[in-house]
Amino acid sequence: MFTQVRLLRHKLHTMSLHMSRIMRPDDANVAGRVHGGTALRMIEEAGVIASTRHCNSQPGHENCVSALVRVERTDFLSPMLIGEVAHVSASVTYTAHHSLEVQAVVTAENLLNGNKRLTNKASLWYVPLSVKSPDKVLPVPPMLYGCKEEEEEGRIRYETQKHDRSQQQQCPSFIFSPTTDPEMHTVACSQSSLIHLVGPSDCAIHGFVQGGVTMKLMDEVAGIVAVRHCKSNVVTACVDAMNFHRKLKLGTLLSVTGRLTFTSQRSMEVEVAVEADTLVDRVIGNGSTMVAENTEGSQRFCAVSAYFTLISLSSDGKPKPVPQLKLETEDEKKRFEEGKARYLQSKAKREAQKGSA
Repeated sequence: MFTQVRLLRHKLHTMSLHMSRIMRPDDANVAGRVHGGTALRMIEEAGVIASTRHCNSQPGHENCVSALVRVERTDFLSPMLIGEVAHVSASVTYTAHHSLEVQAVVTAENLLNGNKRLTNKASLWYVPLSVKSPDKVLPVPPMLYGCKEEEEEGRIRYETQKHDRSQQQQCPSFIFSPTTDPEMHTVACSQSSLIHLVGPSDCAIHGFVQGGVTMKLMDEVAGIVAVRHCKSNVVTACVDAMNFHRKLKLGTLLSVTGRLTFTSQRSMEVEVAVEADTLVDRVIGNGSTMVAENTEGSQRFCAVSAYFTLISLSSDGKPKPVPQLKLETEDEKKRFEEGKARYLQSKAKREAQKGSA
């Protein structure tokens, strides 16, 4: 009995993680509100630690590092400010044969009065990759559930995300086309992109980019697009579920592109896609001694895409009306209607949740 209790305590320890960090000026925008991408990166860092710790908890198990494959829709419930402490709690909540779910919660603490408030909730899915052979997916050690209902609820979440991922195999890549003197409030006027070369500080020990790095870059581009459109401060309200279609290696050149797809009275939907040029295809060494080599030439592919919803804020931090998007092409009109459908579906879901509360 004592051995079982000790084993349970060990399992609970390996499945949970708590980390804290004070928010600095370089984490925030000019208005002092922490970037959504900063929160996303902290969530993913906690998730990869919790999942990797669990996957290496079984004696004799081949050493592995968890890789992010999916993030469910993430809502930003409250803005975080410079000087506040972000507390991230992450726990493994379900294990399948080759993947596992981590649920994370973020709270912000005001150090002056001790008040805390919930800012984010997120569900992330990982797969364990062998340290020796990074393309090899290893089995996941099973977790101990508190009850059968908990396991069944996790299984339903697993089947749901598996179905959703199968429906989203295509990564909707698009080309950034600069336009000379575009009309205000058009897609061409606000579309933006940035280029990022993946360095050692962006990678985990297996030489692949951490998912939080990619999400932070995507949030930055979404914010630039939104600011260009409304000419005001903005905050990220939510991010739709995103699937990571390919692993990104050290030395990869990332092209992160964003464009407006839909505007409501007070929100903007921005589609962001990450395309990658594989400048190298082999990494030699470990840690700080990693060296990248290219043996087959550049390979361009779309790695991940997602829809970001942002809110325009006035100088006193209140939501303000958003300039309506001017549509110029049939493709833009089609994407606008698709964005409107997502907006109405999300709105109906929020209202249903309020009604059941």
